[in-house]
Amino acid sequence: MRKGIDPRPLIASGVNGLLHLLAFLAAFTLLGVMVSLGSTGIMAQAMSGLVIICSRSLAAGGVRNFSRLTRGQGAQASTTVTIGYDAPWRQVQALLMGAASGTPGLHAEVPPCVLQRSLSDFHVSYELVVRLEDPVDRPQVLSVLHGRIQDAFNQAGVQIMPPHFVLQPASPVLGERPGAALDGTPRTGPVSS
Repeated sequence: MRKGIDPRPLIASGVNGLLHLLAFLAAFTLLGVMVSLGSTGIMAQAMSGLVIICSRSLAAGGVRNFSRLTRGQGAQASTTVTIGYDAPWRQVQALLMGAASGTPGLHAEVPPCVLQRSLSDFHVSYELVVRLEDPVDRPQVLSVLHGRIQDAFNQAGVQIMPPHFVLQPASPVLGERPGAALDGTPRTGPVSS
């Protein structure tokens, strides 16, 4: 754990503010030059400079580098699910770990981990942290992982639905099991083996 306050957000905010001030001053300077010279060429040149300044200032707080500080272990990715307190946390952790194991595109040598991020009024928030083989494939790998998570939870009869309700349903509200026939018949109750 780090001790003290991380100065990077404060520095980024200060630089961002300075860039905005410079862009503001540049716009008024440009306006004065345009009025005195009456040239549209100057306007085009200056606007391209303002766009670059604004782009950089926006990027100061919104860019994530998923491969930074990986130490050769692959870029980190995570996904979060919220599960009601009626599901045992050890079962939820095992289901998430099982869904991650064997998912194509995940770093095989670095095991995933599950963090309990919050204990809310009606549910627990779990975060599954994995390492990617190639950060470029992040959207596709996470999509496959999400499907595997849904399949694992449906197979085990555990709802991926935080209970924001007034009354507990008579039977769990679950999706279809992997490989189940899609005949339109709703499934109720836990899945039996």
